[in-house]
Amino acid sequence: MLTLLIFITGCWDQDNLKDARLANASAYDLTSEGMLLQTLEVVDDSQSNQGKSTNEIHSGTGHSVRQSTDKIRAKVTGDIRLFKYGVILYGTSLARKDLYPYLDVLYREH
Repeated sequence: MLTLLIFITGCWDQDNLKDARLANASAYDLTSEGMLLQTLEVVDDSQSNQGKSTNEIHSGTGHSVRQSTDKIRAKVTGDIRLFKYGVILYGTSLARKDLYPYLDVLYREH
């Protein structure tokens, strides 16, 4: 039993929040070409002094939410985590279409 306890203790797959770059707000809209435009506000706490942080705005286009998110992740240093959004905005042109595909990815990834 003690031998087994040595091998199963601890967590080897850690994902520390202090190393993550959290997305605080997200906005979606359609471009004139019909592509999805996604904009994220990313909070960077890694260089913070006494609770101060910097916010960055990044955008990406794609045919789907995953594709636009992948383009944004390629631009941003560090790992963007989409744990909890403060605000999610949908543009008028997108809201007039079917919102389900854009809402569905939020439930599947989080």
